[in-house]
Amino acid sequence: MASTNDKLPSPCQPRCNIQRSPLEVLILGRGHHQSSHNVSVPIQDVTKADQPSSPTRGETRCDHPKPTDYVLVKRKNVYFIATKPTRPALSVEQNLTNPTLQNCAANRLSKFLGSLFDGQGEEPSFLLKRLAATGKSRVYSAEIGNKPTVVKLFNDPRAANNELSIHARVYNELNEFWPLIQTLLQDDRLPRPKVPRPASKVFHRRLLGTSSKVEGFMMEYIQPLNPHHCRVLIKKYLDPQLHEAAFKHPEFLGMRLSVLMGEMSPTMDYQTGKLQDRPVFFDQLWEESPRWVPCWAIMMGATLAIIHWSCGLDARGVEFRLGLHKNQNRLWLSDFGDCMPIEWSFEFVTSNMVNAIMDNPTWPRPATALSLSQMSDPGRVLPQTWNRFRSAYLESSALVLCEGNTYVEDRSLPHRFICRLEAMWELQAEEERARGLA
Repeated sequence: MASTNDKLPSPCQPRCNIQRSPLEVLILGRGHHQSSHNVSVPIQDVTKADQPSSPTRGETRCDHPKPTDYVLVKRKNVYFIATKPTRPALSVEQNLTNPTLQNCAANRLSKFLGSLFDGQGEEPSFLLKRLAATGKSRVYSAEIGNKPTVVKLFNDPRAANNELSIHARVYNELNEFWPLIQTLLQDDRLPRPKVPRPASKVFHRRLLGTSSKVEGFMMEYIQPLNPHHCRVLIKKYLDPQLHEAAFKHPEFLGMRLSVLMGEMSPTMDYQTGKLQDRPVFFDQLWEESPRWVPCWAIMMGATLAIIHWSCGLDARGVEFRLGLHKNQNRLWLSDFGDCMPIEWSFEFVTSNMVNAIMDNPTWPRPATALSLSQMSDPGRVLPQTWNRFRSAYLESSALVLCEGNTYVEDRSLPHRFICRLEAMWELQAEEERARGLA
């Protein structure tokens, strides 16, 4: 959404040409792009304000982020997050004869001149450490108040606003519906996937003020796995020649696992030295946690139903990661930047939505899927896992449509979606077998 500063002046309003001295131009800028407050915008601006508070224990809606302002500062090609409430930038139309405004202008000049000499302001600042980067965003961590926080910066302000809005929506809807899901599935211990709590928007501080364009946003940090557990997994699943290098690698202490319930581990996986967000595949998950995989399948089915029919999103590109929460291994749901709004039509549900899930191996798949076909399955683990996912999705979808979504007239769409998904996996397998015979 465009800033109010970008709007053209009304033709009904008189225009005033204010002549300013070079010193005033230095302090106030030329007025073509009015700077805005560097106040963090509450998350309630991007979520549904009329929703009730979440009944989930230990969780609250992300409507009230911390009141501290966060701005992005670049010093000597290094990025920092600075925190300090500041006075609003002055606009062209403000009267310089006001003593308060004169003091504000003097303070701005003092800060600007000080920055020319030492490059630092008086506010506390926190160094950003890069974690990952994609074509659309860069992910950093920062230690703020002895607590790690994630800062996600974007190349396009619209992408930042869009992902923050989606992230907050998923966070709130999961918190609201999960107690109902637990009651529906008669399991009050069914774990809810953790979603990093979204926090304040981040703006970019310029020399003469803070830009109104959003650079990104901050969110809860996913704690890495216990190093002792990581050491055991590395010894079991990596080539022995890679062990020493892996233990000394900087990524070892920040190791999390990217959960892929829809794929089997490739033959050469043991020679892959990647540690950060290392993929963990279905066969490995089953070998390490046979008690938790069925539970995770149910949880994922319910989660997808909420994303589809409460959030109105296709879940494209989302990921489940295995990390810590309160010293316990938990599944975290993240990466909502590629999610697209869905249409409540048979054509969209059986094409776009199906493709979004087929392209993402984080979700469980039926045993007919090619990516699972090489697994020896005498205990029929694969079909049982899929049936749990399927049942949880359909039951949770019916609950969500009954409780909250009044926009969907055809209540059979969830069933049509899951049937089409199964049919597409079977068709893909048949086509591959046909090519093999040819």
